[in-house]
Amino acid sequence: MTSRRAFVKSAALASAGALLSPPLFAAAKPTIGLQLYTVRDAMA
Repeated sequence: MTSRRAFVKSAALASAGALLSPPLFAAAKPTIGLQLYTVRDAMA
């Protein structure tokens, strides 16, 4: 059986690890590019 102290230590380490490494859990955002010739008539 796990002691309360060991459980609290494990929970604290797990939550600190999750907060310090958000890029590992985040989905990659696609980059969107826009060519200027697609809007050149609207900008003129």
